[in-house]
Amino acid sequence: MPKKPIKEPVEANARFQRRKQKSKKLAIVLRSQMAKTDLTVRDLESRTGLNYEHLRRIILGEAHPTDDELASICQIVDAPAAKLQLFSIEDRIYNDYGVMVSLEADGNAKLIDLAPEVALIARDWRALTHDQQVSFMVQIQAVADHNWKSKSKASK
Repeated sequence: MPKKPIKEPVEANARFQRRKQKSKKLAIVLRSQMAKTDLTVRDLESRTGLNYEHLRRIILGEAHPTDDELASICQIVDAPAAKLQLFSIEDRIYNDYGVMVSLEADGNAKLIDLAPEVALIARDWRALTHDQQVSFMVQIQAVADHNWKSKSKASK
């Protein structure tokens, strides 16, 4: 008797699906600042005293720094510690709970309730150049305008 093929489990929970995609705002900004200041992970290791592997994982967005670690890193890469602390917290909330929030320096938080697909795009938005962002916005707006026009013609 032939064996039935094994089916991959289907996960219906959209929040779980979003959590598979990690938020890496902090990592993107840190890598950008390291490039601007021409620093390597080894340079950070020698100047902060932190473990190379831990720093590497922070820079890749695979680990979260403590407040003291982040302050030390920010001082060396010449980045605003307060802003990066907010990014770190936003990343943790998204990665742990699958919820996107926007934290403000005054302590206010705003829940960003987006479709899961938009949340995935938002995760990588800061990695795009300004020209790439504008290009995508123009394309999305053109398609949306076309759909709105099609809907209005169909309803008449």
